[in-house]
Amino acid sequence: IATANEESYHVVTGLSGKTLRLAKSLQICPFPKHDNEEKMEGEGEEDKLVVRLGIKRGYELFPNKLVNRLKDHRRRELNQERRRHAAVARSELDAWTVQHSSSATATKEQLRVKESIQARLEVLEDSKEQEELFLNDPGPLYDCVVYYDGTQYRAILDLAETGDLTSISRGMAEFRQEREYKTFGTIDQFNYAVNFYNHGTVLSIVCDTGAHGSHVAGIAAGCHDLLPATSIQTNTETEESSSSSSSPSSSSSWE
Repeated sequence: IATANEESYHVVTGLSGKTLRLAKSLQICPFPKHDNEEKMEGEGEEDKLVVRLGIKRGYELFPNKLVNRLKDHRRRELNQERRRHAAVARSELDAWTVQHSSSATATKEQLRVKESIQARLEVLEDSKEQEELFLNDPGPLYDCVVYYDGTQYRAILDLAETGDLTSISRGMAEFRQEREYKTFGTIDQFNYAVNFYNHGTVLSIVCDTGAHGSHVAGIAAGCHDLLPATSIQTNTETEESSSSSSSPSSSSSWE
C-alpha cells in the first residue's frame, strides 16, 4: 500500500523491509478487476494507492561468470572499507593511549571506551570472519514495485538498494509494448527487460545470459541479400582469371 505523502513522493514498505519512496508523478491507477480476484488491502480508499510488491536476488538472475566477477568486486570494495575503518580505529586507540599513559588513572568510562575500540579493531582485523562473510555474500537484493497506469502494467526495480525511487517518473512496460530495457548497474553491465503474467500478479525479469543475441547479430551483419548476385560471381571470376594467369601450374591442376 503506497500512502500519499504531503511531500513530493509516496511511501511504501518493500518486502526487504526498506522504505521505498515513489515519485508522485507516477500515474498509479486501480488494478483491473478479474473474476475470482480478491480485493486488495487499502483498495478504494481515497488516501491510498495500491501497488504490488516483490523481491528478487540479483545472483539468481546473473550468469555464473558474472556472479564470480561481482563477488570479487564486492570483496575488493569491502576490504578497502575494512582497512579504512581499521586505520581509524587504530588512530583512536593510539590517541587514547597517549591521553591516558597509565590505565591505572583512567576511569571506568574511559576504560570502556578503550575496550570498545579494541573490540571494533579485533572484528575489523579478523581475516577468518571476513572470509566467511565473503563466502556467504548474498549479493544485491532488489525490491520490485508493480503498478497499473490505466492502460498497462509497469514495474520499478530498486537497483541502487537505497529505497529512493523518486527519480523514476515512469516504470517499465512489457518489452513488446515499448521495447525498453535497462542495465542493472555500471559494474555488471547486464541488461534486462520485463514481462507480466496472470493479470499483472507475476513479474518476469528477463535477462539474456547467453551469446545468442550476439550470434544472431553477427549473422545479420554478414547477410548481403541486397547486393546483386552477379557482382559476387564477377569478383570470383576475376580472381580466378588473375590466379590462372599468374600461376600456370595452378591452372593445369584445376583442369
